[in-house]
Amino acid sequence: MTTYSTDAMSSALSRPDLFQKCVKRAWLQARNAYLQEKHVNKVADVVTYEEYLKEKETLLGFIKALQNKHSNSVGPTDTNLKAPQELRELFEKLNSTEKHLNEAFNDEVRFLIHFELLLITSINQIIVNLITLIPN
Repeated sequence: MTTYSTDAMSSALSRPDLFQKCVKRAWLQARNAYLQEKHVNKVADVVTYEEYLKEKETLLGFIKALQNKHSNSVGPTDTNLKAPQELRELFEKLNSTEKHLNEAFNDEVRFLIHFELLLITSINQIIVNLITLIPN
């Protein structure tokens, strides 16, 4: 290693914000890869696990309300006759939402793992560079 690169490395390692910059860089790289995988340009365009969870809870509320309404009515009415079809449609939507919920959860876990790996790699590179600065 030349004196210039040794001096540059020493100067870089002496910066108090070095590790914050490593974290930020790893986070941005992981986020950009996540957005690219999702085929979107902004985080706001990604439907998150939390959003699918809220949708699931809403659907469960509709299903429960429809089941209660259907079980409390006496005798055949137009509402009673339509209830099984509406329930079936709601359960199909719930099934689809749960699939998306699981996919979103897995995607977000992969994103965090990718971030952690990038951070570990970055810190390992700093350690390797520090070791090369130690005189024999």
